[in-house]
Amino acid sequence: MPMLERLLRSPFVGRARELAEADAVFGRVLDGEGHTLLVSGEPGVGKTRLVREFTSRASRAGARAFICDCHAEGGTPYAPIAQFIRQALEQSSEELRLPAFALADLVTLAPALRARYPAIAPNPTLDPLSERERIFESVAELCAAPAARTPVVLAIEDVHWADRGTLDLLRHVARRAFQMRLMVVLTYREEELHDNAALGHLLLDLNRERLSTHLGVSRFTLEQARELLAAPFGGEVEPAFLEYLYRQTEGNPFFIEEVVKGLLEDGTLYRTGERWHWPSPEQSHIPQNVRAVVRARVEKLPAAVQDVLRLAAIIGREFDVDLLRIAGDLEADRLIDALETAGRAGLIRETRRGGHSLSVFAHALIPSALQEDIVAPRRQHLHRQVAMAIEGRHPDDDEALAYHFSAAGERDKAIDYACKAARRAQSVHAYDAAAQHLHRALDWLQGSRKPDTQAAVVEQLADIYDQQGDTLLAVPLFAQAIALWDALASGDKMLAVRLRRKFGNAVLNLRAGADFQRFRVDARAQLAVAWEIASVEPPHVETVYLLATLSSAMWIRQASADWEAAERYARAGVDMAEKLDDPVVTSVALDALALVYGAQGMLREQIELVQRRLALSRDARFRDQRERVRILMQLGAALASVGEYTDALRYLDEAQTQAGQIRALDLCLHTLASQALSWLRLDRWNEVLRSEQIMVALQRRSTQDLFQYPCWHTAIFSCAYAMRGDSERARRLRLESAQIMGAVVGPDGWGRTQHY
Repeated sequence: MPMLERLLRSPFVGRARELAEADAVFGRVLDGEGHTLLVSGEPGVGKTRLVREFTSRASRAGARAFICDCHAEGGTPYAPIAQFIRQALEQSSEELRLPAFALADLVTLAPALRARYPAIAPNPTLDPLSERERIFESVAELCAAPAARTPVVLAIEDVHWADRGTLDLLRHVARRAFQMRLMVVLTYREEELHDNAALGHLLLDLNRERLSTHLGVSRFTLEQARELLAAPFGGEVEPAFLEYLYRQTEGNPFFIEEVVKGLLEDGTLYRTGERWHWPSPEQSHIPQNVRAVVRARVEKLPAAVQDVLRLAAIIGREFDVDLLRIAGDLEADRLIDALETAGRAGLIRETRRGGHSLSVFAHALIPSALQEDIVAPRRQHLHRQVAMAIEGRHPDDDEALAYHFSAAGERDKAIDYACKAARRAQSVHAYDAAAQHLHRALDWLQGSRKPDTQAAVVEQLADIYDQQGDTLLAVPLFAQAIALWDALASGDKMLAVRLRRKFGNAVLNLRAGADFQRFRVDARAQLAVAWEIASVEPPHVETVYLLATLSSAMWIRQASADWEAAERYARAGVDMAEKLDDPVVTSVALDALALVYGAQGMLREQIELVQRRLALSRDARFRDQRERVRILMQLGAALASVGEYTDALRYLDEAQTQAGQIRALDLCLHTLASQALSWLRLDRWNEVLRSEQIMVALQRRSTQDLFQYPCWHTAIFSCAYAMRGDSERARRLRLESAQIMGAVVGPDGWGRTQHY
């Protein structure tokens, strides 16, 4: 076997301590206590080799191991999680016996599997945060299914390049893993933490909650470096050369190996007979860093091979050979020869992803070193070649197309694909990734003469912030979109109405009273302009939504409510919605009127309207299952408010059942709170406190605070404990409830329904 090949296959050495620590964590997992192992170290120090050795040992011990990775080029949201899903479902989907709702979410994250599950229908639509919660729980179900039969190791490498959605999901899995035989292994570079704040937060959370063990992988000692070289060289290592090599590379294993490979390739290190001729320090000329070593090794290859590798580096650490051929307009034989030469040099290797073969650079430093050597105009040209090849072969790879067209300097195409990538990220609730794509698009739009495109991008960005609860960020963006749209000479009038309605809604939803006061006047003015436009237009869905918002604006967060105007706007919305004959739109309008009646204490009138909404929700065109649950909850709460507790519980039980079916955790919690009130009025204290226990258990499973203002149910439980004679706990909960309400509305802003 040639020496270079022997070196490439050198055994795993020098990491006995680190392996022992990983084995100790795995031992806890075998005992049923899931745990996360955090492996950190600089590039080239051997994190990947350590993880591969450990997972091989775990597999031999009977565990199922999954190895996934993140890449510097980014990619689709949850990319490493999608790799895990594909590996798990391709290996044993029948054995896992996952419920249909979990499979539907998993296919959403890994759409390449959709053809394999054609009968799996999409899950019902929830609000964005609840859908995200359900998706996270479905991934946890995928972890739990195999872990019920055998220990599972899920290793994700280079999480310093992971998107925030992936990191949030990993936090959820790490918390749920505590009760599974699941070991999560995450590798990262500590020097990259300042560029990924979300990773820093994840590490802090896992440490604070004692869910993780940190394993730092350091550089080799001189003795470990000798051990690294001893096996391929039969134990014959010249001490003087070893000391010089160690001093120059500072013990970085990858650096050591690359230097020795380079010396073998250029003949400075050679063998005659049974004896190795080791170079003296004067003969070695070791470059100052590992990137320089990689460049030096590549430069020894034929020019045609170098060109192929540089184009491959533009694609990324992993590359599809057919895509590379198309991008470089290369003959198949010439390309195969070049890749075989690079493979023999240890620069690339083959791997499998999603059922087909890919080529991958042996280390992340190799493509980055290659890219650094390409002059800017040439690099831009290569990105354009790659983008055109992807567009022809994978036209739906919006993230890659946005990245490469941007690097190629083609702004219009980069903007188009960035917006598409943002919509894809939104569809799986990866809001940070979506926002990043849109911010890049806005940067490219600066100075352009496309205010309509800019307005659309700003509106999309504002919607994202609004959906994830960052309303204070959304409000000024809606205002910016309005200004951009108004600057156009002409445009869709109802779009102008929509933007103003969204602005008004966002202001009404601002949590802090001071923030609401800051934008209150602007919101009223924008809603007035919207009504001036819409009132002279034919009936339109957007006008109904505007009327509902105008109704709310007349009384919500107002020191002096204008109930007459609130009812007038709501009734006008109901009349228009009925003309449009759309059950969903009519339900929205009826909801606005029901809220007006309920806030005034007109409870029987409110019940009648909610019953009309419930009848509409039975219409086949009414596909919003989440809203159907909300209507059942609203009817149950309204009936409880007039003392019809038994009827209230009947509707609330139905709401609870349907909320569980669609995996809407927040609706389950809110329904439990309403049920607790009815049990309280029926003097069923044990039922009230049982509801509290269930709510606490559900809340612990969540990655978010599912109650925006939990003052109401806190007060209910205070009453129950008081009736049971636990006055101290009742007093504490009563004070907690009052403090929450005071923080929301202030000491003087309590309305009629807020005195519990």
